[in-house]
Amino acid sequence: MYIEKDNYLINAENAIFKLSIISSLGDRADQQDSAGYLIDDDGGTIIVCDGMGGHRGGKLASRIGVESFLDRVGTLTPGYYTSNLSEIVRDIDEEISYLKDDDGNFLRAGSTLVAVIIRHNELYWVSVGDSRAYILRGDEFIQVTEDHTYELALKENIKAGTITEEFYNEELDKSEALISFLGAGELPLISKNDSAFKLHSGDKIVLMSDGLYKNLEDDYIKGILVNFKNPSESLTSLDFKSMRNAHKIEKRRDNLTVALINFK
Repeated sequence: MYIEKDNYLINAENAIFKLSIISSLGDRADQQDSAGYLIDDDGGTIIVCDGMGGHRGGKLASRIGVESFLDRVGTLTPGYYTSNLSEIVRDIDEEISYLKDDDGNFLRAGSTLVAVIIRHNELYWVSVGDSRAYILRGDEFIQVTEDHTYELALKENIKAGTITEEFYNEELDKSEALISFLGAGELPLISKNDSAFKLHSGDKIVLMSDGLYKNLEDDYIKGILVNFKNPSESLTSLDFKSMRNAHKIEKRRDNLTVALINFK
């Protein structure tokens, strides 16, 4: 199900997990985040996309990301997730790269994507861009995806010795620029797990656009997730704290979308 609202808090549940998704405009005039899910008796698929390219282009790109991913994954059997997810994401990237306006001009729109698939007690994830997936287990709160930003390229190059530390420091002001996203035409980076991650009772899986983690530190997010047992209350608190912190430092608040899965 693709969620066609700008601001919402929705809940869904099956025998395996509880799901809550929250989205808000923040201080933006338009909503370019999109989210959706499919749930059945054995598990489900949850996805968050963050669009880029203006009101029409960004929203359209993120909506296509969500709808196309859910359509394609819904036809797979669990044994094919690890081998087919990259191909699915590349197909969606190509679809978005060819989007045109009414005059036939390329929209040059793009979107991030982060998605998880749960089958019984097995978790698969895939991401492109800088929307993130985390797992909270006990006291450990771990980001399982990587941010496909210029900062990642800089770190890899300085580790390999192909750039100097001086160049690294000079380029850090560009560090948040995406180097891989849906709509790029040819994806240089896709993050995913190559074998199923086994979930334990009590695990929490979190998907988020950058509108959350750029306003709240990981430890703060973790604290809220630990202290609130109800998924809806967790997300409402995260949304409120993100808004308050952004306004406190006089920062314009971006669109925010967060999906929280409480595995039973």
